[in-house]
Amino acid sequence: DLHPGNFLVKLPANGVPIFYLLDLHAIRMTGPLDWQSARANLVLFHRYFQLRASRADRARFWRSYRGHRSDWPQDPPLARQQALELETVTAE
Repeated sequence: DLHPGNFLVKLPANGVPIFYLLDLHAIRMTGPLDWQSARANLVLFHRYFQLRASRADRARFWRSYRGHRSDWPQDPPLARQQALELETVTAE
């Protein structure tokens, strides 16, 4: 049940947020997600944040998320294609 309502964020004095996941009754630990599985999760986040965060904030999240995926090619045209795919699937 991964969605933004199941995150608890603590902001300590050092300014580095700590994230806690809630509602983990059916969690499975696996390796990195393939694009299709990651896309399904990202679409859920995008649907939630579309009305709650600016397009620039969502773009910053996407660049950071994608930059930390060392198993994905760091190819700007592919990153743009994936971002457009997320937009399209979210609208469905």
